[in-house]
Amino acid sequence: MKIKKKLKIIIPSAVLIIGIVLAVVGIITGAKENYIKSLNLTNFEANVSSNGIFNLDINVSLADLNIICTNNIEEFNITAENISKQFLDYSTNNNTFTLRYETKKWYQTTYIPGFLHKQGKINIYIPASIGLKDIQIKSKHGDSKISYLTAERIFVDCGTGNSNITNLTCNYTEINNKSGDIRCINIDSDTADLKLKSGDAEFCNFVSESVKINNKFCDLTLSGVIKGNCGIKCGMGDINMTLYGNESDYNFDILNGEVIVNGDENPRSNGGEYDFKVDCSMGKVNFTIQ
Repeated sequence: MKIKKKLKIIIPSAVLIIGIVLAVVGIITGAKENYIKSLNLTNFEANVSSNGIFNLDINVSLADLNIICTNNIEEFNITAENISKQFLDYSTNNNTFTLRYETKKWYQTTYIPGFLHKQGKINIYIPASIGLKDIQIKSKHGDSKISYLTAERIFVDCGTGNSNITNLTCNYTEINNKSGDIRCINIDSDTADLKLKSGDAEFCNFVSESVKINNKFCDLTLSGVIKGNCGIKCGMGDINMTLYGNESDYNFDILNGEVIVNGDENPRSNGGEYDFKVDCSMGKVNFTIQ
């Protein structure tokens, strides 16, 4: 009898809880869909004069981002798909082309999942004839693609989406990722800072004379030429580097952790021209020099 009484209490209670959960989900889903409809997502295109512009400042949080430098245009060209124009701002001031696509009020961040569900895309085409100095690119939730950029300094901040960077040439670059995968091909920068948090990172045909790598949880694969000093700090992620040159050119200073160079674990300094300082925590660093 006691079991029957308990069942009479448990079963209705469980049904009530499930009903409440379903109701809440329904309300949230309905509110999100209604909000998405109210955003009037649409396509968009605009041309912006490039006269007097030599800096770029681009921040896109709510859509995929594609930036490409091309010889086929003389003005900035913006094309967008499935975006809300009320969150898109762009201007040219102080020799800088600025574009923002992000929420403007704190409470609007509640609807970011709705934006991502209806993922939009913003394409920015840049005239190759512009002599660019500073470029700052930040993407937050969407995927990003960056191609054929040349400038004095280039800062790229990748968010939670995946990023693809190809043919980047500059005096200095800083490349950050948060949690998405990042793939970089043909990066040529005199000085480079790579700040990697998590995910997978791949750098192919990487060329530099001075590199700092701060790797926390990311698995990094890098191949290319580093003819200069390099500082590497590695947390829990693994680093595999293939360098093209002579092993005798490199002087390894192992501050901490497990480091392998051409099969030899924790090699001693050999008086090479380029100093590589490696501080490794729980991850592993493997160098192949060929």
